[in-house]
Amino acid sequence: MKYHGVCIAVKDVNRSKVFYQELFGLEVFQDYGINISFGGFGEGLVT
Repeated sequence: MKYHGVCIAVKDVNRSKVFYQELFGLEVFQDYGINISFGGFGEGLVT
């Protein structure tokens, strides 16, 4: 089995988007308003 990601339910999508961008430096990959996908995972990790 291979891990691909996680889905997190939040009350305020815009606030959460800023949180993950600023704290983890993630970039928005897809933004559909109520659903957001981030990119930038795994950079610099040894696999």
